[in-house]
Amino acid sequence: MSRPSRTRAFEGGTVVKALGAEARETARFSEASRGLQDADIRVGRTSAWFEPLMDLIVPLGAVALMIVGAIRADAGYVSVGEVVSSIYLVTLMAVPIRGIGWVLGQMPQALVAFRRIGEIAQAATEVDEPGHRVLARDGAGALAFVNADIGADDGDGNLAMILQDVSLSLEPGTVTALVGPTGAGKSTVALAAARLARPVTGTVTLDGVPLDEISGLGDHVALVPQTAFVFAGTVRENVTLGGDYTDEQVWDALRAANVVDVVEKPCARRGQRPRRRARRARHEPLGWPTSASRACACPRAPSAHPRPR
Repeated sequence: MSRPSRTRAFEGGTVVKALGAEARETARFSEASRGLQDADIRVGRTSAWFEPLMDLIVPLGAVALMIVGAIRADAGYVSVGEVVSSIYLVTLMAVPIRGIGWVLGQMPQALVAFRRIGEIAQAATEVDEPGHRVLARDGAGALAFVNADIGADDGDGNLAMILQDVSLSLEPGTVTALVGPTGAGKSTVALAAARLARPVTGTVTLDGVPLDEISGLGDHVALVPQTAFVFAGTVRENVTLGGDYTDEQVWDALRAANVVDVVEKPCARRGQRPRRRARRARHEPLGWPTSASRACACPRAPSAHPRPR
């Protein structure tokens, strides 16, 4: 059971319970956990004798030199000074030998990390650098697909064609619904409209300008994913995404998303009086941590959080 499979098992907990697949997923997760446990035990056993061995090499070498050197010196083949010099040389090698042992111990992890980084670096990127043409932000634009063939990586480094010869025109002020079975390419069209997937052939244009040539496409095209993602941080950070916006603009965005009631919900920390909770909820919600940060929604330092105007 691979790591992505284990992650999906947790994220799809509701679906697993609804389909009655708890036993199967539990067995798969237990098997993966046992495999990880066995691997950790093997690593621990190897480290248990490898590191002490590195520490014993120098003392054992010095003792061996003393014994051999005493015998050779007694026979007149070497002098006592030469024996002492040899022992001192072995002592000086203690630190380099420990360093070599540490490198050898870290080598497997380094090779795995290097391979993963190499896979990411060699992966084909679907989006190049943003374009150079600036479009006016006034009003909606016309989005068009012109004979576009759109593909995606099949996971083995090969290009799998998902949509072929797509010609579609979305006029300003209109609402278009794409309906089709799973895997028909509905989400792929949305990704291509946001330049998150590039057509192999054909073009996708906004007001007649190819998306590849437009600078700041995010100012003109907004992608709403099927599943909302909340970053670990405060409410303000999730709304602004690092941008410089006033409290009023943040509140306007929250109202547009219809989540003002959720943000203004009083903190349920035990021990706070209802009136105090309501007052803190009214003045400090923008600085509350989100659930993704795994922190209590109650701010501990009221002065450190921004207040809406």
